[in-house]
Amino acid sequence: MHAFYTKENLQSRLGSLSLPTRDGFHGSGRGILRQDNSLVGVPFEAILARTGDLGKVTTDSVSAMVLRLLALMLDDEFQAISKVATDAHNGTFKATEPKGHPRMMNKALSRDDHLLELSPRTMMNIDIVRNALTFDTVEDLTGAVGQLRQTLGDPVRVKNICSSC
Repeated sequence: MHAFYTKENLQSRLGSLSLPTRDGFHGSGRGILRQDNSLVGVPFEAILARTGDLGKVTTDSVSAMVLRLLALMLDDEFQAISKVATDAHNGTFKATEPKGHPRMMNKALSRDDHLLELSPRTMMNIDIVRNALTFDTVEDLTGAVGQLRQTLGDPVRVKNICSSC
């Protein structure tokens, strides 16, 4: 794998890829990249109003269930859009299940993840609908990304692990 990575100059070709991200997710409190950011609109106030006296863990659990319900409503369309872009650019598409309640709760209770965040902490889970797309060439990858941007808009976050390789 390392030989292929080096031969194809992927550190430069992938590491230099840059995508614009949406404005409005660089602040503090609920203004950061969270599901309860006002640009996303998950009704955290209603969740807090009904669970506030029951403790943070209950609030996190109810909020995770709300996110799961939203994910289940959005998932089919998200997967269809992703598959069209993948197929159009010679890729391989694999749908995955929306992020589960146990995973969101584990992250909410982990000091390494969301333990010290504002309640409901499970609102920090921004990747509740997801999938895996793979491509054989950089050109196919960037073509699919371009098509997804046209359909879904700019991403809210980009993680390019090759930019630091």
